[in-house]
Amino acid sequence: RSDGGSISALRRSPDSRHLIAGYEDHAIRVWDLRQIEEDPRVLYGHGAPPKFVSMSQQGGWLVSTDGTEAESRLWPLLTGMRGIEPIVVSGNESWDVMAFSPDSQSVFFGGSTQPDRNAPILSVRAESSSRSDPKEIHDKYYDLLSLQVSPDGKWILAVSHYLSPALLFLTADLAADPIEIPLLGPPYTSVRFSNDGKWLILASHHNHSAGLFRMDSAQRSAKPAEIEGIQQVERTQPGRVRISLAPRTVIIEPGNKWLLTESAESKVRLWRISVGEIEISEDLTPDYLAKSRIALSSPDGRWVFAEQDQSLRLVDLANPLDAPIELPRTLAETWQFKVSRDARWMLTETLEDGHSSGLWKLAAGTAEPVKLNDQQRSPDFDFTADSRSLVGWGRDGKVLIWQLTDDRELTPLELGNGNSRIRFGIETADGQCLITADDSGVVRLHDRRDLNRNPVTLGTHQGRILAMQISPDQERLATLGTDRKLKLWRLWKPGAEGTDRLRPLIELARTVAEVSDPSAVDRPEETSGQ
Repeated sequence: RSDGGSISALRRSPDSRHLIAGYEDHAIRVWDLRQIEEDPRVLYGHGAPPKFVSMSQQGGWLVSTDGTEAESRLWPLLTGMRGIEPIVVSGNESWDVMAFSPDSQSVFFGGSTQPDRNAPILSVRAESSSRSDPKEIHDKYYDLLSLQVSPDGKWILAVSHYLSPALLFLTADLAADPIEIPLLGPPYTSVRFSNDGKWLILASHHNHSAGLFRMDSAQRSAKPAEIEGIQQVERTQPGRVRISLAPRTVIIEPGNKWLLTESAESKVRLWRISVGEIEISEDLTPDYLAKSRIALSSPDGRWVFAEQDQSLRLVDLANPLDAPIELPRTLAETWQFKVSRDARWMLTETLEDGHSSGLWKLAAGTAEPVKLNDQQRSPDFDFTADSRSLVGWGRDGKVLIWQLTDDRELTPLELGNGNSRIRFGIETADGQCLITADDSGVVRLHDRRDLNRNPVTLGTHQGRILAMQISPDQERLATLGTDRKLKLWRLWKPGAEGTDRLRPLIELARTVAEVSDPSAVDRPEETSGQ
């Protein structure tokens, strides 16, 4: 019995305890034949009536396909095996910014609202076994630009689009009032904690200024670093400070050993950081850097473009006293760039001719261009963790992978079979899976070890996905959508019983049934679930 219309697929479970049916209303209904009077479990997620359904031999997983996509959908059925069934937090606000705590146990989130309303900052426990209601951290904040948690987990930084101070919350006492950091100028456009969590850098690209703050959780303080000739501090009242003569640029490289500053007069200085303090020494600034202007820095703070007269150089701040890499003058129009972890490749993006990207091979102190075929299909690129590939998130719903070789021209491989533009892409830390989210709200897992395998659909939002992050422990994925929902997905499940091993969801998908086309309906029942 059902009100879902006509049946499009029907299958009995291997143990004969369940009946699975696909319906005209695109839903799947699962009946427990031992309790036939009870309502069935209803599973939504297909965009068409399911054409094939099957259950694993152990009865824990169900796989289905509707024939319109070359991929299967995977559903958890057993109590305690939440699998891809997410924790869902619903609200009335439009949430589009979030951050995991370093221990992966909490998610902090907030976002846009009406300009005349206050948008709360919320937190929720990222436990797959509960549906905890979110807790309100702060209810007097406008339109969030970003949320960041310090690497040591002691601080949460909230930055607004509007002319409001940045707020620093101490995670050990979220109920206490936050520390307010007044604006250096127009809204901050770049914020970053140092990798040890001891320093905070805030920068406003609108008026070319930046501030450096020393964090002290024991004293509940964020004190501006007083660097002679670059940054002066005026205390206006208890707990409030104003920074004048702020530098144009402040960069702490990821190893926390070097600090690069550029004054308003474009004077570049290099400082060594030792045991959390800044040692001032003019002798540390190489001649070529002292006479340069800092044009651009990489997102991780390790690399900078240094411009001098007609020269453009790429400087590695992890080894700032070494000779820089000479770059073609044409790269002066670059607006952002990335360097691979092995420092052999550089990806640049310019706004000339609309938007274009370039790949460069770094060797022997120079940068050689490499042609990327089909690069116009993808607006966003990133290097994989092993530095062996470049990944592009396609406008056509495909994942493009260029294998980085010594060839002067590279052609991509394709993953996936989506139709909507991919907005977000994440690589898991082990490099085995790629996770994508597209404009139709679908989240997919792609297996890099088998490029011919169809992706697994993790789940969907009812609308476009606005933000996606993976937790530091790689066990959870968080998504925010225009449906005003936060969803927390469990990516990993326990391995063999009695062990502590973890197996990724993509591996579990292989142990169920693999269905890639409607012809699977004709397969013998004993081979439909593996």
